[in-house]
Amino acid sequence: MILNKEGDVFEYEGIKYTVGEFIYANKNSDYEGLFGVIKEIRDGDDKDTENETPDIYCAFENPVIPYDVERIEKHFSKLYGEEKKLDDIALDEVIMAPEHISVVHACQTQTDAKKVFLLLEDWATDDDEGINIEAYATSEEALLNLRLKVREEYESGLVAMWLNNEATEDSEESDDEESGDEADEEDGKLVIESYADSFEAYVGGFYSSSHYSVSVQEKRVIGGGL
Repeated sequence: MILNKEGDVFEYEGIKYTVGEFIYANKNSDYEGLFGVIKEIRDGDDKDTENETPDIYCAFENPVIPYDVERIEKHFSKLYGEEKKLDDIALDEVIMAPEHISVVHACQTQTDAKKVFLLLEDWATDDDEGINIEAYATSEEALLNLRLKVREEYESGLVAMWLNNEATEDSEESDDEESGDEADEEDGKLVIESYADSFEAYVGGFYSSSHYSVSVQEKRVIGGGL
């Protein structure tokens, strides 16, 4: 059996896996911490592996958060006994067993939840600033959306703007060095700090007016709201 149309559903041990649905590589997997989507599900004689479980083909997102990149590179370097960079690791068609992935929205409608996961954004530019808070039922949902937001910042948001400005300034500083002028190497440089559940970028010396941060916080629900 081969399922490869978006929306196709395969149920295994009480969990439904849907083609096109977001998944999360859990602690049982070499790809732990990465998010992706299910592209295809194979079972029976159509499987490519000899596993007793179905083959779930996943396409993982290329991580952009430095913490994620460093972790996956270190793990695969240790796994293969040689240095591996992100470009050396296949992410677009990975066969996963069901126990290696978690369906991101599997717990979204549970009514017995005792905690929520808050996604907190805080940003400032020269002419704008703001705070945004979103609540999610599962940590996987919150962490997925954290990474999607950071990816957007790298592609077309504040981080993209600051990286472009830095590249321009580096070019100008190079010209200054050739002409004998000295450039300040501290202020104006983009600083990026990232962990499993947080990301922060800011322009050195101008944090109050040029920063972006996003993090996930776990909070317990008091009362019977959920």
